[in-house]
Amino acid sequence: MQTSLPGQPGERKSRQTRWILWAAIFVSIFIYAFVGAMLKQTLEKPPSADILPLIIPVLIAISAGETAMVLFVLGKLLAKKSNYLSYCVVRWALAESIAIFGLVILILGAEMKTSLLFFAWSAVLLFLTMPGQNDERKFADLANRLPPIAI
Repeated sequence: MQTSLPGQPGERKSRQTRWILWAAIFVSIFIYAFVGAMLKQTLEKPPSADILPLIIPVLIAISAGETAMVLFVLGKLLAKKSNYLSYCVVRWALAESIAIFGLVILILGAEMKTSLLFFAWSAVLLFLTMPGQNDERKFADLANRLPPIAI
């Protein structure tokens, strides 16, 4: 299911909307890194540095699961039940959440280079899910090949 077919009047506007949303989410990664760096400088003592050895591996595992969802599972789950824009927004929100993990651990007292792992991970995942005709075509093909799913 597509938001609009190529050549239809709403197709260009729909494409612009997707790119604007994608760019806003991509820029947010840098905002999180900046805010985290500023907060780290102003905090004299990290609030919970003791929990970092426990929380970082958990967040890495969650991020790996989200990455698998974004790259391999979501298309199959959403192809029959939603349109391409919805599919994109869900993928981008999951990718952005990885950057939020980086912000959280930075605030908790992690080193900047540890947080940069999460920011970079999020940015790469967003690059892999950029809106485009090939991606939209893959989504449409998937929607046509899969049997209906009852959710």
